[in-house]
Amino acid sequence: MYSLSFQVDFGKDNEVFRKALLIREEIFVKEQKINIEDEFDEYDDESFHVIGSTKDGVVICCARIIKKNNRWYFGRIAVNLHYREVGYASKLLKFLEDYLLNTLGINTVYLDAQFPVVYFYEKMGYILIPDEEVKAVIPCRLMFKELW
Repeated sequence: MYSLSFQVDFGKDNEVFRKALLIREEIFVKEQKINIEDEFDEYDDESFHVIGSTKDGVVICCARIIKKNNRWYFGRIAVNLHYREVGYASKLLKFLEDYLLNTLGINTVYLDAQFPVVYFYEKMGYILIPDEEVKAVIPCRLMFKELW
């Protein structure tokens, strides 16, 4: 596994967002068959967008950070298919947590975990909120973590 460098920018009018779109389209629209209108939503303009790149500049992962209903969320977390199962998702999540805590000063985060990756988030310290199934195109469970 190689190191990653991360970039963050706010809103849609920037290069970070444009590069994140390519990953999101590949993973969510093409791989998971989510309708493109459902994938790209009104929250993109109100989000911090994050991309992770290899030392060669290849963007391999992305996420967004958004405040909804007085809660901060990580969302649209994706790692390119060819870079999975080697720790990049953990590196991305750790970066997101550090950014939220140390840059934005927020210590509690929520996320909507797709069923197949709930266990991954539990290993990363996230707690499943019982009986909180998220209404989404792909079934998800609401989880949270205290970042102290």
